[in-house]
Amino acid sequence: ELGIDLLPFTQHGTGDLFTSTLTAGLVRGYTLAEAVDSAAKFVYLCMDQGRYIPEVFDRGVAFEPHLYHLRSGVYTED
Repeated sequence: ELGIDLLPFTQHGTGDLFTSTLTAGLVRGYTLAEAVDSAAKFVYLCMDQGRYIPEVFDRGVAFEPHLYHLRSGVYTED
């Protein structure tokens, strides 16, 4: 069980982003639990920060500015 808060809105593409982040973690050798935790945290970050980008709700979740968080294969805060 993850302790991720729900955001009061939705964005297009979050399922695809979650799945691709999860898969990347597994391919890089992380456990399923680590990969799920990474994907949940990364999607949350992208949604939370992306809500301030104009037209994000029309074009989908803005993950590009945050890709550096995945450089190790799973989400890291630095």
